[in-house]
Amino acid sequence: MNSPSPFKRKPWVFLSHSSSDKEFIERAAMALKRFEIEPWLDSEEIRHGQPWLDAIFENGIPNCDCTLVYLTESSLQSAMVKKEIDASVLQKLKDKGVGFLPYVSTEQIREQLRSDIQAIQAPLWNLANFDVLLPRVVAEIWRSFSERTSLIVVKDERTAHLEAELELVNLKAALSGDIFTEAEEKDFRYIWEKLNRRDEIIIAVRKNEDTSERHTFSVGVRSFIPLLATPGQLEFSDDSLSDVLLRSEIIRQCVKKHFFSSVEFPMLGNDLITFGLVASEWRPAERASNESPMLRRGFGRSAHYDLVYTPKMFRFKYWLTYRGLLPPELDVMAVENSA
Repeated sequence: MNSPSPFKRKPWVFLSHSSSDKEFIERAAMALKRFEIEPWLDSEEIRHGQPWLDAIFENGIPNCDCTLVYLTESSLQSAMVKKEIDASVLQKLKDKGVGFLPYVSTEQIREQLRSDIQAIQAPLWNLANFDVLLPRVVAEIWRSFSERTSLIVVKDERTAHLEAELELVNLKAALSGDIFTEAEEKDFRYIWEKLNRRDEIIIAVRKNEDTSERHTFSVGVRSFIPLLATPGQLEFSDDSLSDVLLRSEIIRQCVKKHFFSSVEFPMLGNDLITFGLVASEWRPAERASNESPMLRRGFGRSAHYDLVYTPKMFRFKYWLTYRGLLPPELDVMAVENSA
C-alpha cells in the first residue's frame, strides 16, 4: 500500500483478524466502504511476491489512521493477530497517532484479553448486532482519522516554523559578517561548560507482566546533544530519550528481548528548559496524549503542554558543529542493576 497523504479524503483502517473470521470481516469491509472508509485487508493489499511481514508492519499498520482488531476465539489463537496487538506495536501506534479500536465477538472473550487491552473499551460486535453497532464503529474511525490528520498538520507547521526562524537567524548573521553574535558565543560557551558532567539514568525493563528490572547507567551529558532535536524528533520526551539510548550497545543488550518500560533522566530535561533549548507548547486536549508532560485545567476543559525544541537548540547544535565540539559517540557506562 502506498503511504496515504495526511490530506486524503478517506480514512484508512487496518482490519486485524483471523482467517477463520473472514466472512464477518469482509462484510465489515464492504459496509465501511459505503461510509467513505477505505479498509486495508492483507489478502487484497499485499502484492504478489512482497514480504507479508514487511507489508503489514511497515507499510500497512503504521500508515493507516486506525487499526480495528476483531477479537474472537480464533483470532486469540492467531500468531499474526498476537503480533499485531503486541504491547510494543500498540505503543508505536500510539506514538504515530494511529487509533486502536478493539471489538469482541462475545462477552467471554474480554476475560481472555491481556490486562492492558481489558482496560480499553472493547464493544461487543457480531452478526447479531452488526447493523446496530456499525454507526458507532464508523464514527470512531472518522474520529481517529480527524485526530491523526490534525496531529500531522500541526507537526508539519511546527517544522516549517522552525526552519523559517533558523533561516532568518542565519540570514541576519550573514548580513552582519559574523556567524555568531558576541552574545550567542558567550551564552553557548556557558551552556557547554554546564553540560560538562556525568549524570545517572535509570532504565526500567519489563520482562513480563509481573516482573521488571531497573538498571542504572552513568552517561556523559554532552554526548546526548548531537542525537537530540533530529529532523524526525521535534519533541523532547521519554520516547525521544529512549530512541537515543538505544544507540548504545550496552543499553541494547540490557533491554534485549524485553520491553523498554521507562527511562528516568530528569536533570537533562531541567537543563534544556533552563537554558531555553526546550519550551512548552500548548496543545488542545483532543490532540494531546494521556502522557503529556504537563497538564493544567482552565476555562472548563483540560489544557495540555508538550515539550518541544526551540530554534535556539538548533542554533546551539550548529555552533557546536562549527566549533568542532560535538562528541563523536554516546558516552554510556553501566553502574549497577537492581531488580
